[in-house]
Amino acid sequence: MLQDKKKEMARIIGATNAAFETRERCIADMAALKAQADKEQAAFEEEWKRLGALIDDDRRMRELQRQREMDERDRKTQEVRDEGWRVEADGFATGEGESEVVVSMFPDGKSESAAEDLAGAPPDTARACAAAAQ
Repeated sequence: MLQDKKKEMARIIGATNAAFETRERCIADMAALKAQADKEQAAFEEEWKRLGALIDDDRRMRELQRQREMDERDRKTQEVRDEGWRVEADGFATGEGESEVVVSMFPDGKSESAAEDLAGAPPDTARACAAAAQ
């Protein structure tokens, strides 16, 4: 009977030691997984920050390009006006926050029929027609 009790105690001690070793191994695995998750989180946040900066740079470049295009359009319009043309522009939205301008040009002092003849013509064509008409 004492022998059976000693065997039972040895079995319980063995099971307890195995459970303790398993627990320690699981704690180590959890620490490794947490370290890996922290590393991935830091990499994600760094990539997120880089992509945010890239998007901001792209937005600024598109705004700068849009401003350059508007400045060029204004410069060309002024150039046409300086050549004695009257410019009437109708703006309409194209759907993406941008706007398109339809320009009807005719020489000052010419009749409305001249405007109809030159409506929608590119500026160079309109200038050539006006020069021929004068």
